[in-house]
Amino acid sequence: SDDRVTAVMSLTIGSGSLTDALVRSDPPTMAELDACRESVVAGLEAAEVAMGSGSRLIAVGGTAEFMAALTGHQQAAPIEAIDRALATCVGVQSVALAGMLGIQVARARVLPAGMVVIRTLAEVMGSTVVEIAPSGIRTGLLLEWVAGERGG
Repeated sequence: SDDRVTAVMSLTIGSGSLTDALVRSDPPTMAELDACRESVVAGLEAAEVAMGSGSRLIAVGGTAEFMAALTGHQQAAPIEAIDRALATCVGVQSVALAGMLGIQVARARVLPAGMVVIRTLAEVMGSTVVEIAPSGIRTGLLLEWVAGERGG
C-alpha cells in the first residue's frame, strides 16, 4: 500500500472553542455533544473535505492520548470504543474524569468535545478505526530535529 501523505489541512474545529460555544453542562449532555458533532460536520463541509473517502485517520496530541486511555485501545481505537468512551464522559463530571486520567480539570472539561471531533472525522472519512500516535506532533518534530542535529 501507499503510505504517502496525500493531503493535510487545519480547521478551526477545536475542542476548546466547541466546549465554550456549545457545552454548558458538566458533565456534558449527549445533546451538547451532538451539537458539537453538527458543528464539526459543518466545518468539514465548508472546507470541502472529501466525505467517505475511506482514508487513514491518525490522531495525535493530548486528546488522542487521553481517548486511548478511556477506550483501552492504545494504538488503534475502533469507532465503537470511542462511542463507549463518549458515553462514559456523559456520565462523569470533569473533576472525576481528570482524576481518572491524571490530567488537569480544564483539560478534562474539553476532552469530550475533542473526542467528538476525532469521532466525527472518522465517520466523515469512512474510517472504522482511528490510529493513535504515541505522542503529540510537537514531540515528533522535536525528536526529528534532534536526530538531524546529531546526524542520525
